[in-house]
Amino acid sequence: MRAAHPYLTGLTALNIPIPGRLPADWHSFGLANVHSWMWAGTTLRDTSHLIGMTGVYDATEALRRFAPETTEGTLAADYERAVFDLLYHFVMISKPVPNIQARDIDDAVDFGLVKSLIRSADLHTETQETMIDWFRYCD
Repeated sequence: MRAAHPYLTGLTALNIPIPGRLPADWHSFGLANVHSWMWAGTTLRDTSHLIGMTGVYDATEALRRFAPETTEGTLAADYERAVFDLLYHFVMISKPVPNIQARDIDDAVDFGLVKSLIRSADLHTETQETMIDWFRYCD
């Protein structure tokens, strides 16, 4: 199911530079390949039914530095929303989050905010605890 308002998320969103913030990931060269971008509702599960559009912003300007043909109004998850989306997706398919660990991004992502999003989402307690368990190496 495609997101009501498609937005970039997951590893793609973690690679988009956000002004005034430390970069969450360092592989921004991959942003030039628009065919590999991770979209909510396509590549990863859409979570808008859980937390609305919290943490989603217009990333057009930042993306055009890597992909000049980026469509006006291209939305992306901020770093905290991207982590929430990754955790939710991989918990739902019962697999570990690939290619990223909490300690890799703890200097750029507000884990307290991510945990708050998890606790506020309409999820079973077991799902919430499984998502929060990903942070165990940074607490």
